[in-house]
Amino acid sequence: MADDAKPIGARELAARLGITLLKFYRTRDRLHLFEGLPRPLPQGGRLRFHRATIDDYLQAIQRSRRTGARQRGLRPALEPKPDCPPSEHEARPQ
Repeated sequence: MADDAKPIGARELAARLGITLLKFYRTRDRLHLFEGLPRPLPQGGRLRFHRATIDDYLQAIQRSRRTGARQRGLRPALEPKPDCPPSEHEARPQ
């Protein structure tokens, strides 16, 4: 199996991100939601990720650090909630 086809494990990914394995496990959902971390491979057992998608993710993180986007707090916006329908107690135009 070629090295670039071999999945990357959580320990190696945490080391490449510069954080501990414990912090990676604690913040994995936040990294996925706000910083675009790809989801792991759908296998049981230890976390594994596609190496090519992780390399793309890490390059994007490096670009954002060079431009200062992360330091300014620019994050993807969450979807706004749709407007609620008017309640029965509100006056309705006739």
